[in-house]
Amino acid sequence: MTLLTIIFHIFNHKLDALAELKNFHQFWYNFLKIIKQFLLLNVDNDSIVTHCMEWLKNSILVVKTNKIMEKVSQTTGEDVWTKTWDILAEVSPSLQQQMDDSN
Repeated sequence: MTLLTIIFHIFNHKLDALAELKNFHQFWYNFLKIIKQFLLLNVDNDSIVTHCMEWLKNSILVVKTNKIMEKVSQTTGEDVWTKTWDILAEVSPSLQQQMDDSN
């Protein structure tokens, strides 16, 4: 779990710089797809899935709190949140509702 913790930790601490990248939305989608694949590969390991989902939720909360997707959506013309939930729906269909309820 250490590597996963480090990856999310770095992402959350460098988010402001990452969000300034021209193609941040593409980076975000790829990041989510990798996390999704990791979760699907480890579906039988409750501990890994639980930890990964908690780190993912934390990252999404950081993104939401800083209104990064709204800024990126405005710049790109894409609805980044919709694509985010579409990518993650396979591993956690209720994640969007959980995150909306956390506000």
